Amino acid sequence: MLTIVLDNTADIVETVTGGSGNDIFTVNNTAASGNAFVINGGAGTDDVTMSAATNDLTYNGGDGVDTLSVSGTLDLSANTISLTSVEQLSIEGTGDVTLAASVVSGKVMILTSDAAADALTIKADSTSVDLGSLSIASGWVAGTDTITIDGTGVSLGQNITGSSFKDTIQTSTTGAGDTIFAGEGGDVIEAGTGTNAIDLTETTAVTDTVQYMGGKDVITGFDFGGTGTDDDIIIKLAAVNGLFGGGKTLSELGTTDAASAGDVASGDAISFTTITGAQDLDSLTTNVLVANLAANIASTSDLETALEVGGDLALTAAGDGATNDDVEAGDIFLVAYDNGVDSFLAAVHATATTDNTTFAAGSLAAQNIIQFVGVSDVTSLDASDFAAVIA
Repeated sequence: MLTIVLDNTADIVETVTGGSGNDIFTVNNTAASGNAFVINGGAGTDDVTMSAATNDLTYNGGDGVDTLSVSGTLDLSANTISLTSVEQLSIEGTGDVTLAASVVSGKVMILTSDAAADALTIKADSTSVDLGSLSIASGWVAGTDTITIDGTGVSLGQNITGSSFKDTIQTSTTGAGDTIFAGEGGDVIEAGTGTNAIDLTETTAVTDTVQYMGGKDVITGFDFGGTGTDDDIIIKLAAVNGLFGGGKTLSELGTTDAASAGDVASGDAISFTTITGAQDLDSLTTNVLVANLAANIASTSDLETALEVGGDLALTAAGDGATNDDVEAGDIFLVAYDNGVDSFLAAVHATATTDNTTFAAGSLAAQNIIQFVGVSDVTSLDASDFAAVIA
């Protein structure tokens, strides 16, 4: 068995080849020369432990079950770490470790931990991250240990596959559009402002959470209906207010003389009112209308027509009929509807002030922000499928 420490000692060996035993290599500093460390484990069960930010590392474990162990608070995402025949990644101590996605993406590896609380951040360094082949050992504990896939530094559309553990998946806000397969576990997804394809399908139902960050999220496998394992939507207020050119305001539906008093605020719960015909909004305190037409609603333009004067769901704004307008130009409200195949959550923008009268033709502009693929009846959705609004 070989035990060796690689550090910044002048003229220290930088390339090491182990034998047939169980070798232990400790990398606890950068090489004095600035060169990469190269470790060939050979046969046996070998372990390379990194406890400090170092130069690049090339590690070929060889035969046997070999491990890369990382401990402490280390951001190694700028390092080139090349692993061959390395079967385990172990986060040790109170580890808060960041690795470039290329270190583990697509690799068949086991992720394990000691008893301490550990955090692993996988930082995207290309448009593709795949943790689907990463097995999670029993030592990696939900509620204590965390996995984050950080794609915020990649401005192009990304293709991300999560692990079987609870992942937090974040992508860029540039609007390129991402494809995300969350995988098993109760995942939290914060996608960018483009049109994102998000698949929540899983074998064992647990609560996944999608935070709306802007653009449009097309969600497949959304578990709905308000039961304990159903998925959740979080509405980010700033993302909705940024629609339609920005500077708009998400509002409650029926607060007379609303002004700022009727604005939806961070922490407000989502509440539903279902309508099947013309509706006076006076005194409604809900913030989502569920538009339930037997004939369905085929598009956002059809939704606009249905909600305006003469439409099947014509809305009358509350107000005092005088100088104070309940719905002001720039106000936004949320409407859920279906086309008989999928359900949608739309943001509807009032382009003109409307006080105690029915919305005029052409005064509403609707934009789909979430599409629930396969939810053919909008009334299947429940307000409890939505978490509170956040800032």
